[in-house]
Amino acid sequence: AALAADSARRAAADSAQAAAAAALPDTLPMLTVANAADTVGRALWSVWVGGATSDSAAFPTPTGVDPATLPVLVVAPTVEGTPWVDVYMGAFAQREQAESLRVSLARRGLLGAGSGQVRRTPFALLLADSVRAVDVPARLQALARRDVRAYPLARGGGLVALYAGAYQTQDQALYLARTLQKAGVPATLVYRIGRSL
Repeated sequence: AALAADSARRAAADSAQAAAAAALPDTLPMLTVANAADTVGRALWSVWVGGATSDSAAFPTPTGVDPATLPVLVVAPTVEGTPWVDVYMGAFAQREQAESLRVSLARRGLLGAGSGQVRRTPFALLLADSVRAVDVPARLQALARRDVRAYPLARGGGLVALYAGAYQTQDQALYLARTLQKAGVPATLVYRIGRSL
């Protein structure tokens, strides 16, 4: 009985280890930026509002705040030794615009100790381009059902691009790219282009 129990424990441990390994995405080769020649309208700057091992811990939903009054919220998972999630707000062409948002968030009491840094985050994963604005809510809901945290940036002319993540370097996007690949969601590494809705 003792041997059987020990064998069962080892089998359970092996199963748990295999499940954990399957949950972590495989590595990808270096991603190449698809739109490196596009320089007009790049959204280079965001405000970092938190970081933790999960997005809910990185930026808990503020109580008494209407989410509609918040700028675009970007969840950027990565792995640098251990899984990590950075959360950003806004997507701006100019650093001054991001700084203005940082000041506004601080006045509203939405920044914790150590958060509220303006960071250059030019890279993201493009999920869909030239989406009609009227179709955006349904597209975002469909992605959310697949556990994909996407966000829209306006392109003008009633069209919107859908992105996932915001990163300071290309390498930081590898983890999310592999995660999306395993989920069957096509994604392309790009410079973010557009403005927050």
